[in-house]
Amino acid sequence: MGKVDVNCDLGEQADSTLDREIMPFISSCNIACGGHAGNAASVKRTVAFALENRLAIGAHPSYPDRENFGRRPMVLSSQQLAEQLVEQVGLVEREANRQGSALHHIKLHGALYHQSGADAPTAQTVVDILSEHYPKIKLYGAPQGELFHAALQKGVHYCVEAFADRAYEKDGSLRLRSKPDAVLKEWKQIENQLENLLLHHRAITPNQIALPLQADTICVHSDTPGAVAIAQKIHAFAHQHGIAITAA
Repeated sequence: MGKVDVNCDLGEQADSTLDREIMPFISSCNIACGGHAGNAASVKRTVAFALENRLAIGAHPSYPDRENFGRRPMVLSSQQLAEQLVEQVGLVEREANRQGSALHHIKLHGALYHQSGADAPTAQTVVDILSEHYPKIKLYGAPQGELFHAALQKGVHYCVEAFADRAYEKDGSLRLRSKPDAVLKEWKQIENQLENLLLHHRAITPNQIALPLQADTICVHSDTPGAVAIAQKIHAFAHQHGIAITAA
């Protein structure tokens, strides 16, 4: 039997109903920690729900940009970025510890995720910060790019992430949301993506290029329309094909 982690970005909305509904079908969660969304109260609540569902707990830090949901790049000094990462990740780690658990992983959000994948100095700053302050914590990220290479060089435990509901470009990057077909919304599209990712270890780009992709973790976005139903179907698909859903 194979295995795969299924992760989801949570704690991003004032109403926690969706979070609670999606948790039974995933194995790890990335909790918003104040940069693009979330606060101490939402982190506390989401950690508690995650532990009830036996999920691996991750921090989901971003640029400090709540107005744009962390989806626009920002210019921060290395010191400023370090302060943001330590503050945001620390919020989740302390709450997990307080509730008798531990931080399992870190996954960057939005523009910081993309910027660290494309820009070597940003990637190096992120990896240096995380290896100094969180040396035993796993880092979820893209299958290629600057963050991937910086993490490998630094010896950071890196888990390759793939997306069930996002299209890929031929260089392995995610298609920008501003482009057509960037978000896969129909179940048939997502099912085809899962079949390629989980059974054939590849992603097929919109122009039909096969991109090798061996994923440790699969992300489903909680803000994709019908996210709970999608997560439930991903869960069923994995089990149908003898793939256990477990934390990376």
